[in-house]
Amino acid sequence: MNVRSFLMAAAIATPTLAFVHASPAATHFRERGVEIACEPAPSAPPATREPLKVLFIGNSLTFRNCLPNVLALLAMSAGSPRQIHTGQVTVGAATLRQLLDSGTATAKIQEEKWDYVILQEASGLRSSAQMAGAARAFDAEIKKVGAKTLLFDTWAWFGKPEDQPAIDHAFVSLAKELNAAVAPVGTAWQLALQSAPDLSLYVDYHHPNVTGTYLAACVFYLVLDGHQQQCPTIENGHIPAKDMDVARRAAMQAVAASP
Repeated sequence: MNVRSFLMAAAIATPTLAFVHASPAATHFRERGVEIACEPAPSAPPATREPLKVLFIGNSLTFRNCLPNVLALLAMSAGSPRQIHTGQVTVGAATLRQLLDSGTATAKIQEEKWDYVILQEASGLRSSAQMAGAARAFDAEIKKVGAKTLLFDTWAWFGKPEDQPAIDHAFVSLAKELNAAVAPVGTAWQLALQSAPDLSLYVDYHHPNVTGTYLAACVFYLVLDGHQQQCPTIENGHIPAKDMDVARRAAMQAVAASP
């Protein structure tokens, strides 16, 4: 599978514009005054099942390197029985509370028939209480349209792996309360870094590089298509094969161990 130009510019500055996107249209945002496009995933032969429709709500941890599109591309790989059509409502540096208060994300939830809505809080989990309150409100809207809530368990900041257990606990506890699922992306990051200490997953102190985005996409792929035991590889010149192998193993281990 060729990922073509799913990779966006690797600048460090965080875009601050909101974009509402549903595949197959491209996502556009501005970074350092330059318009960047996450190109739509290429067409694929019909799968054996109806595609999943997945909406991401979050910030630059989601839209950097076009995570929703990478997930869609993984689901187009040979042997994947189900495609994944993605959409997103993302604002740079936004918390779930800010996204809820804007009203745009709620409108997008109501606009289409989604199977899953993924909630991604700001990096570092600034306030678990604030996150929980916003997530409860989002979850109520998600249930109204017959969709399921999937919490994006994010990674600890660079150099602070000791924060990961608290982040994991906050998401797992909230998932139990909401009867929701968790995508253990942060856990997968720590497993990958423990097995390969020289592995590079960050582009700065908290944003993912392309390997980090691929790892996150693998976790979502395995969670959303639960019978799949392996994450597909992708063909590109940006992720070394050995790093891709580490990412795939870490994603499988994290999902297998997830409550």
